[in-house]
Amino acid sequence: MRRLAPFAALFITLFAVLVFLAPRQGGGESTAQAAMDALSPCGGPAAPAPSFCLSLPTPGPSDRGEMLVRRQDACAQIEAGEAPDFCLVVPASGASTAALQRDIALAQLRQRLGADFRRTIAGGVQLWAEVGISRPIVDEALRLVAIDGAAVEEYFGRSFQQPPAVFLFTSQQSFSIALQRHFGVDAALAGRMSQQLLGVLLTGSDAVAINGEGIVTSSRAVVYRHELTHVLIHQLAGDGVANWLDEGLATRVSAIDAAVTDPARASALASLRTDPRALSVFTDRRDWQTVNTAFGGRAYGVAAEAVLAIERRVDRAGVTGLLEAVGHGASLEDAFRAALGETLDDFIVRLPAAAH
Repeated sequence: MRRLAPFAALFITLFAVLVFLAPRQGGGESTAQAAMDALSPCGGPAAPAPSFCLSLPTPGPSDRGEMLVRRQDACAQIEAGEAPDFCLVVPASGASTAALQRDIALAQLRQRLGADFRRTIAGGVQLWAEVGISRPIVDEALRLVAIDGAAVEEYFGRSFQQPPAVFLFTSQQSFSIALQRHFGVDAALAGRMSQQLLGVLLTGSDAVAINGEGIVTSSRAVVYRHELTHVLIHQLAGDGVANWLDEGLATRVSAIDAAVTDPARASALASLRTDPRALSVFTDRRDWQTVNTAFGGRAYGVAAEAVLAIERRVDRAGVTGLLEAVGHGASLEDAFRAALGETLDDFIVRLPAAAH
């Protein structure tokens, strides 16, 4: 895939859930293995030669005064009642540069999507549904984002720093058009993505986009919880968190019943115990999509087992503390050593014996 030209600022990283992933509620039904992408941002420090990259349409300023002006101007361009919650308040004097940039990015995104979307709210999550989506589907989305947003906050023991924004698209076609118009994807690629993806995280804006057509037949789609987990991870740790930790946490938290050893989890456990290639998930510097494909779609499950092993050692509070240390500037290796008392390399080597 070709590399798209960056717009020099806030970049979008996609975390995609393939359409065939439709987890069911309850422990008695098996589920397909999660297969989500983590594609590198333009100019980011991750894998060389990423599959492709995307960026928000307008550069984010670095000067605080300019950011405040842009934030106010972006909010002023949005129809009354449709603006994000933060548009109604003056930002705190201690608001970070990253927080202000996220505000600007979300306001600009909402402005660009225009009158085709209408705002509702559920708990601490803002939902914009595309005009034309039936009321029962909107109501179900509201129910799920409220439940799933609360579940994400409960896992990490932290509230969202800013209420996440969920944009629910009515069809593959409208999802594809948005990918082209607002995110710079060419028509052919956007068409393929709209057929394969349930959802994407728009890094740098606290927003997720959901392909509604792909989830209406799921009895309990976990795409909301998965993507909202990514939002809070990035609020805690920043946008440079390791792919395996990012996706492993999102897979772990989004399990409706995490205690169930379904066929997908059993496959991941078996891979850790019998396939030496499983540990390459933690060291392969290619983009996550490539890593997952190379390992037969089992990278998510393996990464989730690593997260579970960490959780058993330091509990959920320790997991959150590790992310916050990274967010405050520590390397993952240093944060890991401080939290678990061993190196990340040693933990990885011992993981096959620790996973159960």
